[in-house]
Amino acid sequence: MSQERYGIRRFALLNTAGYSLGIFPLETPLSVYGANNLGKSASINALQFPILARMSDMSFGKYSLEQSRKFYFASDTSYILVEVMLPHGPHVIGVAGRGPGGGFGHQFFVYQGSLPPPKGQLPEDWEDREQTLLRSTEVGDDQDRPLV
Repeated sequence: MSQERYGIRRFALLNTAGYSLGIFPLETPLSVYGANNLGKSASINALQFPILARMSDMSFGKYSLEQSRKFYFASDTSYILVEVMLPHGPHVIGVAGRGPGGGFGHQFFVYQGSLPPPKGQLPEDWEDREQTLLRSTEVGDDQDRPLV
């Protein structure tokens, strides 16, 4: 009998870190290789945003936290998404950029469901599910509120 494996399944970058769209399958080992300055380290470092809640816990090598925020959240259409499998099903943890108007900040959101497949592709393990999008709230407020 096969047991469901919990953890990160997929990772997606949308309009961030030099990617218009980058989807990385993480259920099995993944090798990332290429010439210098193509975004290998940038994509791996982006995983820190949805996993680590505080920027003070993050490290971007020779780049400051301010430089990193401007790089990853250059526009209000910048997203870092992680699909995780939990005991009660798949969920997506997202980080949305606020762009220059929002001081290159970001906010978190989560929904129950899977990342949609890339346009024109329908791999066998992608599941379409109704998704409830929740927004992060002010510090100290543990209430999840659906976006409408």
